[in-house]
Amino acid sequence: MFVGMVKRYFCTPSKANVMIVTLLWLVQGIFIIKKAIEYSLKLNLSNIEIAINHVYLIPIFIIYGLMIIGAIFGLLIINCAVMYNNKSMMLFLYSKLACVIAKSNVI
Repeated sequence: MFVGMVKRYFCTPSKANVMIVTLLWLVQGIFIIKKAIEYSLKLNLSNIEIAINHVYLIPIFIIYGLMIIGAIFGLLIINCAVMYNNKSMMLFLYSKLACVIAKSNVI
């Protein structure tokens, strides 16, 4: 029954959705940190622009660095949960971490 619903309504199983979202968070974090580093390495900035740049870059590195660490943790936990089927506490921790990552993306 579930396979028929997946084929009919183009739904994907929840484990696949979690993997896709986690991979997207990982790619987003890497991309934004890469862009922030490229922006910070511009050589023709004035002193005021450099000061403003550092004020905004530190939180970006912290938030998206934690997002990358959380995504890697999530991929590890999801793969372990698929293989061993008894990691409910770790999945609970990842669900809480995923809520924090999602809320930080909204802000």
